[in-house]
Amino acid sequence: MPLTGKFDFEVTMTGKMILIVEEEVPRRLSRDKNAVKLRWRRAKPMDLATPPMRALADLRYHAGGGRRLLPPPQPAVIDFPRVDQGASIDRS
Repeated sequence: MPLTGKFDFEVTMTGKMILIVEEEVPRRLSRDKNAVKLRWRRAKPMDLATPPMRALADLRYHAGGGRRLLPPPQPAVIDFPRVDQGASIDRS
């Protein structure tokens, strides 16, 4: 039952975070011998040693560095119209 490398986190009612991994399992009643089904399950400690999850285990040692999965966020720029200090407002 190999892992696909996809993972997610689940937060319990008590606030604990649980790692959830996706794995391939063989279909039971399929005519095709290579048919697999994808399912999500809670991770075991040995799952971090598998090659698809190795990058996740390496994040432990390189928390601040390494390659980024997403580009850094760009600051929002809001363009307000300029109002001259000496200009009078016409309220007619």
